Amino acid sequence: MSVKAKTLHRALLAVAAAALLLIFSEVYLKLEGYSPHDSSALWRFDSYNPVMGWETVSGVKRHREVSGKEVCETVWRDGSRASRPDYDKPASKRVMLIGCSYTYGWQVSDEETWAWLLNERFPDIAFDNYGVYAYGLCQSLARAEQILERGQKYDWIVYAAMHDHPFRDVSVFHILGKISGCGPYVLSRRASVNRSGDLVYLPCEPRWPGDDLLISVNFAKRVYSARLQRQAHQRGSIDRQLLHSVYFKLLDSLRDLAQRHGCRLAVCGLDEEDWGNALELGQRHLDFPFFFVGNGREGAADAPIFHVSGQMSGHPSALVHANWAKRIGDWVEANISE
Repeated sequence: MSVKAKTLHRALLAVAAAALLLIFSEVYLKLEGYSPHDSSALWRFDSYNPVMGWETVSGVKRHREVSGKEVCETVWRDGSRASRPDYDKPASKRVMLIGCSYTYGWQVSDEETWAWLLNERFPDIAFDNYGVYAYGLCQSLARAEQILERGQKYDWIVYAAMHDHPFRDVSVFHILGKISGCGPYVLSRRASVNRSGDLVYLPCEPRWPGDDLLISVNFAKRVYSARLQRQAHQRGSIDRQLLHSVYFKLLDSLRDLAQRHGCRLAVCGLDEEDWGNALELGQRHLDFPFFFVGNGREGAADAPIFHVSGQMSGHPSALVHANWAKRIGDWVEANISE
């Protein structure tokens, strides 16, 4: 047999072995209960975004709570959550709201979100809800930049902060097979600081070929992303200075972005008191208003505060959104409304 024939023979054997290994892996992982994607409808409003990792896309999602109440989540054509009856609202001032699922209003009906309630309270101000579930500040900053670069004009940007955002900003926050059109795992944009103390951005991981078709590719990406996340969490848990340094540099960048586009920035602290106190301490070197509205549990001792769609989810209910709307609205009335 010639050298060329031997080489071809070895190559064919290698391809056959790889194909058999792939088939065995697919069968074994399927028997173990793995899938190339999750068919649940939890995150049907997302699509892949090469900068942020994922983003909302237009659509309407309806589901019912255990009580039978229908919940309707609407995302408009520009990717914002519906925050008033009509997309086009004549207004003397416009406010961009950015943040995570606490801002978006995950599994809370449109008219029950705090953004919608603010639009009802202030008919002359348009509040546009650009919150996206699972976002950190790093992703919200990139989203705000994209929105402003489209030419949309705003008077204020209100960033709704919560205690988990600094960890998301330095860690590999991932979505586990819940994003239609994104593949089973999307790893988020994140940030760090270099040796000179400058902020640097680590891009989100690209889609892996076949990750929405092959269980084995999905599984490999799952293992890889879990390892990255463990490393980042360990580093962040030990190095609190890194967390604070990155977070406040991101806030500085958000402030600078607002100023470049002729608007002002305000930070609204949601959830834990300790988190609000930590942000207030940061005011020593941040020149924009910060106000803390708490976890929204007041007056609801017997109500399921973090209870949506009939299950305890860790997300604020409509009652919490109403309490947040009251407190945030009071700040708006004193600082934005004429």
